[in-house]
Amino acid sequence: TLTINGKEIECDQYGSFSYTYPLEPGLNTIVVATENYEKIFYITRNVLIVKNYSPTGDLILNEGMPIGLNVTARIGSVVTASFNGQTVKLSVTETGTEFADYYATVYAPAATEEMQDLGEILFTVSYQGKQYTYTGASCQVNPIEEEPENPDESSDSTSNSESESESS
Repeated sequence: TLTINGKEIECDQYGSFSYTYPLEPGLNTIVVATENYEKIFYITRNVLIVKNYSPTGDLILNEGMPIGLNVTARIGSVVTASFNGQTVKLSVTETGTEFADYYATVYAPAATEEMQDLGEILFTVSYQGKQYTYTGASCQVNPIEEEPENPDESSDSTSNSESESESS
């Protein structure tokens, strides 16, 4: 009797057999056994889970600026992005045969007196029980722009340069 991962497989009169085993992404263990013999095979199936993601690089933002988060990942993925201490779930916007486009919009926070370093956008893709993390753009927010002084509202520093003259 021949088994593959515990399932009995029929052999022909010459001992030949055929069996199709669906490989999952990642490491697969296949045990082929008879009454007198056992052989274990470790097969890794590498599968492209994410085609692309954006934004990447360095982003210098102004307060309130929208940032479009995009990931193209396998259909059935759950995609999130962490930005400035919050995590958002990306929604499916378009679906192909194997991959879907996931999208969300986040906004830069209010500006402060100093340039703000918000860190990197981290994309997390969960697919078939496995989790993959990708590092997106590094983000900074410009400081508050100083308002130019209005020349009409200059300081009230008028000087009186009249000289008094005595009449004799």
